[in-house]
Amino acid sequence: MLLCAILPAAHAESDTPDTQRDDLIDFGLDADDDLSIIDSAERRESRLDQFTVRENSAFSPGERLVYSVRYGFIQAGEAALEVRREAMVAGRPCYQIVGTAKSSDFFSSIFRVNDRVESYLDTLYLIPWRFEKELNEGKFHASEHVEMDQINRVATYLDGRTFEMVPEAQDMISAIYHLRTLDLDPGDVVVVKTHADRQNVDIEIHIGERKRVKTSAGEFDCLEAQPFLLLDTGLYDHKKGKLLMYLTDDERRLPVMFKIKVFFGSIVMSLSELSLAEDS
Repeated sequence: MLLCAILPAAHAESDTPDTQRDDLIDFGLDADDDLSIIDSAERRESRLDQFTVRENSAFSPGERLVYSVRYGFIQAGEAALEVRREAMVAGRPCYQIVGTAKSSDFFSSIFRVNDRVESYLDTLYLIPWRFEKELNEGKFHASEHVEMDQINRVATYLDGRTFEMVPEAQDMISAIYHLRTLDLDPGDVVVVKTHADRQNVDIEIHIGERKRVKTSAGEFDCLEAQPFLLLDTGLYDHKKGKLLMYLTDDERRLPVMFKIKVFFGSIVMSLSELSLAEDS
């Protein structure tokens, strides 16, 4: 999956036991303080004090990044990352972040891809409250809808099953936007805590050298970043793949290129169109 390959995620079935909604994580609060039944704005806001307010000068609604996707010398399709608008989710103002990937007509005759993922990211705390994905890849089809109750640290899936989340968990798309808001320098190592596919997985991102990257949308001074999974056994690098991201070396941290090396070849996503927010 082109978009899912941007950041590595655990795809195996989780061994984490289900967390029941009546067995909330103990914050020293009464059981009736569950977010779903809080009707007092003052009480509800007091529950948000546990989160860190994040400064964000990197992105805002109106930003749209379009990528040309190549598999070797073949034009395989097009992908996009877009901050569409602000929406209310779980009573919180959120950025609606949409990622899409679609194979070209030629490549579709070999392997058709039509994917869409969405993240609803809190505008103040930059944590997601909802994640959705719809994958159509060849004969493989999958849908997922996750309500991410950050207050009680519970992820509820469409089938009703619930899983405990790590505090302030990111999803596979919001993790990129979280990274964009950080101060980064060569040699830095950043750990992003995520919840994906019913598992909590830390992603360790190594910031490499500064490089000049040329795309059809222009040339950019960038920082190279490489993510790794952190599992119980320690640092894990995909034996069959490798991912490199190139973020502009400025306050926007625009992801202008992704290089994905897999066991059957290489995929390159290169920025082809750039639309920034109107207030930028």
